[in-house]
Amino acid sequence: AIGSCDTNNDRNGNDTCPDYPFAYLGGVIQDPSKQQFINGIFPNPKTEFDTTTKGPGCRCRNIFLGPGYSDVDLSLAKSFLLPSMPVLGEQARLVFRGDFFNAFNILNLSNFGVALAPTDILNTGQFGKAQTAYEGRVIQLQARFQF
Repeated sequence: AIGSCDTNNDRNGNDTCPDYPFAYLGGVIQDPSKQQFINGIFPNPKTEFDTTTKGPGCRCRNIFLGPGYSDVDLSLAKSFLLPSMPVLGEQARLVFRGDFFNAFNILNLSNFGVALAPTDILNTGQFGKAQTAYEGRVIQLQARFQF
């Protein structure tokens, strides 16, 4: 009776963690380009998927690497010391600062669309394609008076 206990709640009744593929049936897509994520890695038209075959798929899990994320953030600042005055104090200064987020305006795509049900593969044109992108260059300028 204890052998069929399911304490890890994976519904297979063996109380182990076999939540991994039992056979390695595919490989990793090497160096996917961002253009592949924009166009979709999968063949078009979407009717090329064989929906009559039942059983395990031909690819193992985690074969797609996400499009990745990279950016360079820069900050530039210049401080000007103001003349010493009784009203301003001895260390009064004017500071100009510029913050540049994603300074080189690198295109960062979101993860590609997934299928939540087998019919989603055929019924949506979004499967396997990046639908959105993250923000481009953002510039923040600042002037500050310190005393």
